[in-house]
Amino acid sequence: MNLTKVFRPQPSERWAMYRLVCPVVDAACEVSFLEPFFEYPQPNGPNKRLSADIALMAEGRQTPIWLVEAKKFGKQVHPGMIDPYLNPGAMGCVTNGNQWIFKIAGRYLSIGPLLRLDGQMDESVYRRLVTLIATVDEGSALVLSDEWTDTWTMKAKAAAPSIWKVSGDKGTRAYQEKIRYETLQEAAVAARAYAMSGTLVADMLDQIIDAGLQAPVGWFEVNQARIIWWVKHKMRGARLKLTGRHIEMLVDNVILDRIGRQNVKASIKMHDKNMQMSMLKAGLADELAGLVSVFGINPLRA
Repeated sequence: MNLTKVFRPQPSERWAMYRLVCPVVDAACEVSFLEPFFEYPQPNGPNKRLSADIALMAEGRQTPIWLVEAKKFGKQVHPGMIDPYLNPGAMGCVTNGNQWIFKIAGRYLSIGPLLRLDGQMDESVYRRLVTLIATVDEGSALVLSDEWTDTWTMKAKAAAPSIWKVSGDKGTRAYQEKIRYETLQEAAVAARAYAMSGTLVADMLDQIIDAGLQAPVGWFEVNQARIIWWVKHKMRGARLKLTGRHIEMLVDNVILDRIGRQNVKASIKMHDKNMQMSMLKAGLADELAGLVSVFGINPLRA
């Protein structure tokens, strides 16, 4: 890799993957002799799979040694973005190409930025990343730095070169009209008219209506595609997709933690666009457990 090359970053996951992530991973594999696999699928509950962007495999081993998840250049990253992919013994990394966050054996390390403000590669950071990703076991990785922490503290967004947009003209986005409702019951009844009978979405709305459940705070918006619970201005408690047979539900992390993630059977993954929320997916009736109670929690209460 030419470390003296000037990079003009673009705001896309593909750009970060091919220009920054893959060269680092390839250099590490030349040292470790691990083999990279793209979009590596792993079971994530009944009839569900999650695919990590890159998995590094050793010959004769059935499970990955490393799992790497790539995000858009300039996007703030968080270890929760790699958590759903990690099984015991696997080392993980999430990166936007510039900032790299590692999670190994429950410990955290942030390395970066990889690019200097002039667009050139920081050679010391590059070599540090290659050396770490070239390790093949947790112990070897952990001894490479004394900066590992047992808890994650959110970091300030890393400095980066200005993003170069090839085209900013994306046209006009059309939005479906939403109707506001002051109570959960009114909103659930309205949303039920859009949900197809026999689906998990319809079952969940029926449970809310039959229980007479009301939200402790906020208001609701409903259209043909979704029901949104607004806790306050610019703060969503939850968003439920009404189309499709299975549950896709965005939930505020405070609410999720109050319920207890262990009490939710649906799959949970940190939302890429808003790290304050998580995406829950359920494909079986048994996985509805814990989801209805989302609307009974007040995330504003200490």
